[in-house]
Amino acid sequence: MGSPLLRLFIFRGTYLGLVGVLSFVAWGCQNQPTGAPQPIPETSRVESRTSQLIGHIVPVAGAPPAIMMLRPHVALEISLPSELAEMDQYGRAFFPQLLVVKEDQVVRFKNSENELHNVNVTDESGATVFNIGMPILGGMYDHVFEQSGRYAVRCNVHQEMAATIFVTANPFAGIADREGRFSFSGVPYGSYDLIARRGVDQIEQVVTLDAAYVEIQVGIE
Repeated sequence: MGSPLLRLFIFRGTYLGLVGVLSFVAWGCQNQPTGAPQPIPETSRVESRTSQLIGHIVPVAGAPPAIMMLRPHVALEISLPSELAEMDQYGRAFFPQLLVVKEDQVVRFKNSENELHNVNVTDESGATVFNIGMPILGGMYDHVFEQSGRYAVRCNVHQEMAATIFVTANPFAGIADREGRFSFSGVPYGSYDLIARRGVDQIEQVVTLDAAYVEIQVGIE
C-alpha cells in the first residue's frame, strides 16, 4: 500500500452534533511515537482555553482502524491517565485487538477465561519484551511500556490469538471507530500535527485549534 494523499478540510464554529465519536485519550508529550525524538523548544502549561476537535477519516475496507494523534508544536504539561489500560484474554482472543497507550502508562494484561494462556510481547525488531504465563480465571500481569512504537502481542498456546499495542508520546491519541469517527476534547488552543496511521502507513497535516469547536474531514485516496 502506497502512501495515501491526505486532504484536510477545517470548519470552525458551530458544533454539528456528530454522535458516537471515539473518546480521546489525553496524555503528556515528550517525543514522537516513532523514529528519532524531535526536541520541542519551549514548554507551556495547559491553557484555560480549550477546543473540541471532531473528525472523520474515510474508512478503508479490510484495513486496520486508523490511529489518530495530535502532536503539539509547543510542549504541554499533561499528566498520564490515572486509569490502567487493559488487554484481556477471553474466547481465545485478545480484547481489544488494538490498544493505544501513552509512554510510561501501566498496561494490565488479564486472563478472564477458564483456559491457560500466555502473553508474549515483541517489539518492532522482533525482540521479546516479556513472555509471561497467565493463570486461568483472573490471572493478571502489569507492564509499563517506556518506548514509543508498535508491539505485537501473541499467545504461544493458541496461535490464532494476536493483538497490537501502539505506544505513543503524543498527548492526545485514540482510535477511529468503524465509521471513521474520532474526537478529542479539552485540547489547548494552538498548532498541532494531526497524525493518522493505519498499519505502517502514516500521514500528517498541520491544524490550528483557535475555536471552541473544530470539525475535520480527513480524506484518503
